[in-house]
Amino acid sequence: MKIEIKEPQWYWQKGNRENQEDALYPTDYDEQHPFFVVCDGVGGNDCGEVASNLVCETFGEYLTGMFVKGGTLDVKTFEDVLTLIWEKLYDNRKISQTMATTLAFAAITSDGVFVAHIGDSRVYQIRPSEGIIFQTEDHSLVNELLKNKLITLEEVENHPKRNVITRCMNVQKNCRGYDEATINIIRKVEAGDIFLICSDGVYDEIDDKNIAGILSEGISLSEKREKLAKSTVNSKDNNTAILIEISSVEKGEDDNEGNITIETQVSSNGMSTLIKQIGISAKKWFGKLFN
Repeated sequence: MKIEIKEPQWYWQKGNRENQEDALYPTDYDEQHPFFVVCDGVGGNDCGEVASNLVCETFGEYLTGMFVKGGTLDVKTFEDVLTLIWEKLYDNRKISQTMATTLAFAAITSDGVFVAHIGDSRVYQIRPSEGIIFQTEDHSLVNELLKNKLITLEEVENHPKRNVITRCMNVQKNCRGYDEATINIIRKVEAGDIFLICSDGVYDEIDDKNIAGILSEGISLSEKREKLAKSTVNSKDNNTAILIEISSVEKGEDDNEGNITIETQVSSNGMSTLIKQIGISAKKWFGKLFN
């Protein structure tokens, strides 16, 4: 599969917070950076901005070098970056032992759009003719309560624990604790699709319906960015967004399969991976992703 994109657009706003704890990568786009990162330093923890910037910088350093050398992104490479990041967070624990951040990530690959997240920063896929056709599932307390039918969808918005996340990238006490990233390989991609990578300050200020409405309008991507930024500028929280528009997709014989969901886990033995939900045979993908 060959996917091409238009020049990405992004914004980075403090909202009504005194400090900026969001971070993003890249801030200058070229074809050697076909990957995008948004991190949100966890509120209430010291030095959230240190954690978010460290994660973005590490992705930038590691993956840029890999792409320049002609490498490709796969699950194993992504796991290697996560392991390196946790080690760096631990090595910087003297700055703060409670610093933490969320992660939202997307990359253009030959297998589709590689999406990953930890926490409640999100990635959306919007198809203008259909609206939101994919979004990441928050690692949050209210989402767990909702999935277990302990609260209703209507109760989520005003729930007192709505900002409590169940996963984040943080300083592990023994440098080898564990946490998980959810990876989605989006293979159902069409020209005109827009991927939005954002922190919770965006969707807390403007709901999914209005996000989809703005990104489905018949205006340029830069105009969509400006309109979305104006809608979230007064958010109670820092708000950061990256917009990626697919310009063309060339598919091969095996490129019409369904999306793939993967859980990765960092442990004392390194990374382990579980494919939870696939649209093609596990044997085929294990061979492709891990050999």
